[in-house]
Amino acid sequence: MRSIFAIVSIYLAYFAHGIQAITISQGRDTFIAQWDTDLAGIMNVIAFTGMGKLFTILLFGEISDRLGRKPMMILGSIGYVLFFTGLVGTDSYVIACLFAFLGGASTSSFDSAAYPALQEIFPIRYSTSALVLLKGAIALSGMFFPLLVGLLSNSEAYSYILLAIPLAISVLVFILAFIASFKPLNIKQNQTKNVVYSSKPSFAIEGVLCLIYGGIAQMTFFIIQQSITIYGRDVVGMGDMASRALMSYNSIGSIVAVITMSMLMARGLRSIAVLLLFTTGSFISLLLLVLAKTPLITS
Repeated sequence: MRSIFAIVSIYLAYFAHGIQAITISQGRDTFIAQWDTDLAGIMNVIAFTGMGKLFTILLFGEISDRLGRKPMMILGSIGYVLFFTGLVGTDSYVIACLFAFLGGASTSSFDSAAYPALQEIFPIRYSTSALVLLKGAIALSGMFFPLLVGLLSNSEAYSYILLAIPLAISVLVFILAFIASFKPLNIKQNQTKNVVYSSKPSFAIEGVLCLIYGGIAQMTFFIIQQSITIYGRDVVGMGDMASRALMSYNSIGSIVAVITMSMLMARGLRSIAVLLLFTTGSFISLLLLVLAKTPLITS
């Protein structure tokens, strides 16, 4: 049962991460006034979230391997509570940058715990699907949150709503992670202990290529998250709600892909086939996005 708490805490953490990743960009108009800055300043604050993750991920990975997954989940949830509270509560641009850095570092703390924990908790045949579903949790919150922000943007309670939802989720993650056990589920499983490869993978080739591919993929994903709403409004000329809905459409596509691919991969579809398919699809869709600049094609 306590392992179930661990699983729930991980997926809730990534649901909160889906909000954390777009909070600043979706609330840009409010934050521009609150921090006395402009759009370039907002993008700089967003950049601090990336720096927070970049500068801490290796350190937190090492700590997670030494101290375990539970402390890193607890640390990440505390960081998110401070991030959401501080971001909405401060009027200082400099302090906002520091809280943004903390938000990115907190995501690194979650990453250092969640990915290995799911691989350790689930049987081998299900671990890949469990990891893929993390993106589903991010996409789910990314689908609803932009529309909620658009509906409440003219309300006096806007900032409080912006804070309350992810803050409550982060507190719940802290509670569940605190009482959870990050140990394997007691499931009867048929899995091979020793996998024999036809040829041993080389870090200098496959390892480096995977790191490069992963970096480019995450960078593209991050840029789209932060800029698609602004692109729709300022470049394509879409209205406020229509431009916010672009992030929701993006997230719906992610959810459909996550569900479909997790089912197919559980039935033996190779990871390399998925990478090739979605790399091609991403290239075509981004090319059309840049060239067409019409509301229909952009959507």
